Amino acid sequence: MAQVQFAVVQTLAHDSEGNLIHPKLLEKYQRKSVAIVDYAERTEHYTSLIHAHFDVVLEAVACGRHELIRLHRAGDIDDETLHELDRDLDLDLEELSAISAKA
Repeated sequence: MAQVQFAVVQTLAHDSEGNLIHPKLLEKYQRKSVAIVDYAERTEHYTSLIHAHFDVVLEAVACGRHELIRLHRAGDIDDETLHELDRDLDLDLEELSAISAKA
C-alpha cells in the first residue's frame, strides 16, 4: 500500500513540464514507503523499540496531565482553562494511541 501511495505521489508531485512542485510531500511518502518495507522485513527487531517509544509517550502524557491538574489545584488556571488545555493537548487521544500501538 505504501509503495503504491509513493508511486502516485511521485507521479503527481511534478507539474506538466516535469518540474518537481511538491518535494516535501514526495520525500514524506518515500520515507514512509521505505520504513514500512523495512519494518515488514524486520518486525522482531522493531518490537522492543516500539514498546520503548510508546512507554516514553505514555510517561510524557501522564506527566503533562499531572502538571495540568497541579496548575488547576494551585489556582493558576480556572476550570475553563483546564478543560481547554486538556482538549487542546489531546492527552486522552495521545494516550489511547500509544496504548493501542503497544498492543
